[in-house]
Amino acid sequence: DMPFVEVHMSDIAKTGVMRNVNVLNDVAVRVAQVCGLKELSYMKGLKIIIEYIKKNL
Repeated sequence: DMPFVEVHMSDIAKTGVMRNVNVLNDVAVRVAQVCGLKELSYMKGLKIIIEYIKKNL
């Protein structure tokens, strides 16, 4: 399974947009979830996935 980091610019816990269904769960492994950091969410997500790849692949 392919690793991924779920990224949301807003804090989905506060916006009420949380979804119980994730279309990637059947084909990938969520390594982490980053929320609420606006544009920095993407940078944080990239750092997390890069570190994961270095350690696991």
